[in-house]
Amino acid sequence: GRNGTALMQAGAVYNRLRKDFKIAAQIEDFDPRIVSRKIEGLSFLDDQVLYLGGDFSVTMSDTLEVLDAAGNLHAEDGQLKLDGVYDRPLAFQRIALNAAYNPAGGTVSVSEASVRAFDVDLKISSDISIGSEKITASVRIEIPSLPQAKIGDIWPEVMRGEPIEAWLLERLSEGSIDNIHTALTIEATKGAEGWTTDVSGIASDFDINNMTVDYRAPLTPAANTSG
Repeated sequence: GRNGTALMQAGAVYNRLRKDFKIAAQIEDFDPRIVSRKIEGLSFLDDQVLYLGGDFSVTMSDTLEVLDAAGNLHAEDGQLKLDGVYDRPLAFQRIALNAAYNPAGGTVSVSEASVRAFDVDLKISSDISIGSEKITASVRIEIPSLPQAKIGDIWPEVMRGEPIEAWLLERLSEGSIDNIHTALTIEATKGAEGWTTDVSGIASDFDINNMTVDYRAPLTPAANTSG
């Protein structure tokens, strides 16, 4: 944990017929790098700064191969390193997630995750396919309300240059964007020089609330716009 200690309570059951172990645990202030450095499929956690609490279960074979894992976890005041998505560590205030890992299929299913960063609340769900040289994630994001002044803080590097960026960061000011629903696909591919990331299939709908819209000269900016 943050102070070099972590709380863990665990129990295990061995199934003689299936020859596997079912381990259930409750944790607090747990550093996941303790586990991820031993499981290749979780290596993406190696560079993260987060200390987890909650409960999880893991099924392992009698040769200690991970067969499945699932958990309800939370973390506070940490940083996520998302290479190719953000050009800097993303500081967060709180994360909570419900996720399951299937090593045989190489998939992680995030049924629901809530994130609070820069005083903005997000809900995220995702289906992630993990291969040795390719990771694909279909991502769904909901944001109840996003003040225009906060957009630049959470805007990902991977979406720099997208047409919607100019609208959201340059042509809109004041007010907030509400009821945001966004879907996209993130694909990370491993090449000779490392990992590259691409975003595709971006679709979004939202409402604007009390904003100023700059349609560019000769049109006059529209103030107090909602819709």
